[in-house]
Amino acid sequence: MVYIIGLICDSGCDLPQEYIKQNGIFSVKLKVILDDVMYKDLEEVQEETVIDYMKTKFPKTSLPSHAEVKEGFTELIKSGCNEIIGITISGKLSGTNNMFNLVAKELMQENKDLCIEIIDTLSISIGTGLYVYKTAELIKKGRSFSEIIKNVKESIPKKVKVFFTIPTLKYLKAGGRIGKVMGTLGDIINIKPVISVNEEGIYYTVSKDRGMKASVESMYKHFEKFVENQKFVVAVYKAGVQPITNQFVQNILDNVQKMKNMTSKFTGTISSALLVHTGDGLVGIAALIDD
Repeated sequence: MVYIIGLICDSGCDLPQEYIKQNGIFSVKLKVILDDVMYKDLEEVQEETVIDYMKTKFPKTSLPSHAEVKEGFTELIKSGCNEIIGITISGKLSGTNNMFNLVAKELMQENKDLCIEIIDTLSISIGTGLYVYKTAELIKKGRSFSEIIKNVKESIPKKVKVFFTIPTLKYLKAGGRIGKVMGTLGDIINIKPVISVNEEGIYYTVSKDRGMKASVESMYKHFEKFVENQKFVVAVYKAGVQPITNQFVQNILDNVQKMKNMTSKFTGTISSALLVHTGDGLVGIAALIDD
C-alpha cells in the first residue's frame, strides 16, 4: 500500500522486515565492513557471518552513501509522496541523521513543493524502531503531516525507553561508542551493566549486576518501572543463537505475556551493523508508551 506521506528510516531501527514492507517504509541500509570489504546490512551480510568474524577480528561499520540515501527519498517521491518523514537512530551514535538532513535539504531545494522532516529519535535499535512504528500507525490513521511530526517529536525521549545488556563491553569500546557506560573493569569482575540511551542520545549505565542472569533480571525490572500501569508496545530483541540467550529472551516474553496493559509486541534480532558494536549474546527490551 502506498501512502501520500512517505516514511524512511535506516536499518538500525531493527523493525521486522515484514512490517517495513507491509507499511511502505523505505529502509536505507547501514554498512558492515569485514576485511575492508563493505556489505549492506541485512541484505549482503548475515548475523552468523559477523559473529564468526568477531571471534578473531573487529569488524567495522559505515554510513549508507549519499547516493543510497537519496535513492530512498527519490523512490518515495516517485511513488507519489510529496511529504516525507525520515527517522534515524541517535545522531550521537551514528552519522546517519546528518546524512538524511543533508539529502533532505538538497531535495527540497530542487523541488519547492516537497516537504521533508528528519527526526532524531535519540535512541537506538528497536527503540528507534518503535518511533518508526508510531509514525507508521499515525500515517495509517490519516493524521496530517504536521500532526504526526508534532506527536512524534513531543514523544521523544520520554515515551520510549530501550534497555539492553551484553556479555562484554569490548566491542562498544572498540567502536568508540562507550558513552557514559562503566569502564574497563566490568569484564574482569563479571559485572554486566544494563545500558540505555539518555536524553542526549548517548549510552549510559542504568545499573550494574554480577553476571548476565542478574543483569537480565535487573533490566526487566527497569522496564516494568518504565511502563508501570500504562498501555505499551513492547519489543524484545537479541543477538546470536546461544541457548542461554534464547532462554533469557523466552523468560522475558513469558513475563510480558502476562501483562494486561501490553497492546502490541515485536521480537527479533538486532541488525548486523549494530551487532558489530555489541557482540554476541545481547538481550534487550524496549517499550513505547501507547497513549
